[in-house]
Amino acid sequence: MDLQLSISGKGDVTRQIYRQLRERILDGRLRSGERLPASRELADELAIARKTVTNVYDLLISEGFLDTRVGSGTFVADGISESESIRQTTSPLVVPEQWDRMAASLKIAHPEVPFDFNVGVPDVSRFPFPIWRSIVNSRSRLLARNAREYANPRGFAPLRAAISKYTGFTRAVRCDPSDVVITNGAQQAFDLICRVLVRPGTVVAMEHPGYDRARLLFEMHGAELAEVPVDAEGLVVDKLPPDARVVYVTPSHQFPSGVSMSLARRLALLEWASKRGAAIIEDDYDTEFRFAARPLDSLQSLDRHGVVLYVGTFSKVLFPAVRIGFVVAPDPIKRAIVVARELTDWHGSILMEATLARFIDDGHLARHIRKMRRIYAGRRAALLKNIGERLFEGVRVYTGPAGLHVGAILKCRLSAEELSTRAFNSGVRIMSYSGDGVAFGYGAIEESDIDPGMQILERILNDSD
Repeated sequence: MDLQLSISGKGDVTRQIYRQLRERILDGRLRSGERLPASRELADELAIARKTVTNVYDLLISEGFLDTRVGSGTFVADGISESESIRQTTSPLVVPEQWDRMAASLKIAHPEVPFDFNVGVPDVSRFPFPIWRSIVNSRSRLLARNAREYANPRGFAPLRAAISKYTGFTRAVRCDPSDVVITNGAQQAFDLICRVLVRPGTVVAMEHPGYDRARLLFEMHGAELAEVPVDAEGLVVDKLPPDARVVYVTPSHQFPSGVSMSLARRLALLEWASKRGAAIIEDDYDTEFRFAARPLDSLQSLDRHGVVLYVGTFSKVLFPAVRIGFVVAPDPIKRAIVVARELTDWHGSILMEATLARFIDDGHLARHIRKMRRIYAGRRAALLKNIGERLFEGVRVYTGPAGLHVGAILKCRLSAEELSTRAFNSGVRIMSYSGDGVAFGYGAIEESDIDPGMQILERILNDSD
């Protein structure tokens, strides 16, 4: 028999031969009852050790693909090649169409452009990676002595303590370490909350415009979404549907418009939720960077009814790949979230959590934020100046007090999507939303690149008149 097996490179020869024989059995090229070459014969043909072939045969025999017959040799096991289910090349499994729709909505690729006003992207070139690497190395040696056990699903205790202190000081979040649950980024925090609070048909109210990845996640869990408008004071509480059981908001820096929710609206939202037993998810994603008078403290700091679940992330203040977020939740929601965490991925990277805990405790985070706040303030000022001088007649800007982007409403004949597309084709990336809304990020662009990028946008707007 000519099996036409091949060996390439210096990889695991046993594994290469195993895969090829297994594939030939599954696709029917080796049929049930067919005799395979003797191990010595196949070894000589492939110029390998006989022991390698016997190991492959033994593995396939143990998995039920081959049989041995004393005095006769090794054969393909009965009943395998005749099975259509095994030989099937196209899966009969059907994926609900919602996943294709969601995949189309998620824009993963970010091709580079000369002038990048991307939203939600920090400047990682200024991050103190040498300090971070040094802490990683020291934490690695420490954790190597305690690596046998699975960790607490709540997260690394020193990090929970550091977050409790950090959020209490910077955002007036009222919590102690036992109230904090560490997650793999804010997105996992939202997912865990959904697992606990959302069932098919649960009405979830969201800002419109709002954060698409949160919206898609709620949809994935079967929520019935109610889009609530946003104006210059944030979420319009009077427009909330009475049957909503979860409300998702970005009150400190609304995404993507950039407005800040007024105190009156915050108090009205808390009162509304307490009367209806509804949960509020407060997404506080980038307000460490403040450029005006101190903004209003977190919504959670005003909560006296136990209805707010505060979600934070370190992706904007550190770097996106760190994937560390957290949720501060009232009991009994917190206990349920811990159970959900343990039943899904159990816990995150203790090495990264221990590194971040030391990074915070040693004052590196506070110093990095102060440095980046100065840099981002310069970029923000340059951006607003350019918008005022070059695009004044074409847009109306929302200048919130914090964050890494500003939102604007177009006042021209171009739609936001048309402007975004033309800009991208000209080497400028901006974000479009809700027909006439655009957002300009200043985390990923150098201050010196803002003016030439805005000149391109000015030409596009002028050409559309």
